[in-house]
Amino acid sequence: ATEDYSLARRLFLYVRANSENPYMRDFIEFALSFKGQEVVAQTGFVDMTIRFFPSNPELKSVLRDPNVRKQYANLIQEGKRLSTNFRFHPADARLDNRGVKDLERLVEFLKNNLDKKIVLVGFTDSAGDYEFNQKLALERAKSVGKELSARGLVVAEVIGVGQERNIASNETESGRAKNRRVEVWIY
Repeated sequence: ATEDYSLARRLFLYVRANSENPYMRDFIEFALSFKGQEVVAQTGFVDMTIRFFPSNPELKSVLRDPNVRKQYANLIQEGKRLSTNFRFHPADARLDNRGVKDLERLVEFLKNNLDKKIVLVGFTDSAGDYEFNQKLALERAKSVGKELSARGLVVAEVIGVGQERNIASNETESGRAKNRRVEVWIY
């Protein structure tokens, strides 16, 4: 799930290091597995299974926005966005904990779509200097690309859009957290 929607909230599963319950780690592994995510979907929650993101007519308006980089505008016209985003802490290009797990799911999905070109698009919130954010957005996309390359996949292009295409308000921490992302597109 992209976590772009307003009511998105991550659920955290914690296990104490000295836990004596032998089933906890197995339960967490199951919850994060493909079969566990099927159960999540069957109960009406948004699962983390990667799929093609439905086309959003609102994105067409981006094509007329002079602030959006031409590369991203072209991607919107030709590519398909996947239903996963990678999130980052402020001013950081390292993947968060969920990002590491999402990489595994993404690699499995992309291995079934080897005929497609992978494009990674990095974004930032609007906190800080504009030029710094442009560079940080590109570094975030490169960071994900490096991880995918290490797992045997070829990334065709990385793009840094910076703070140009926010999906949430930068007035709140939760909004800024949603804006610090890398989108995955294929075409």
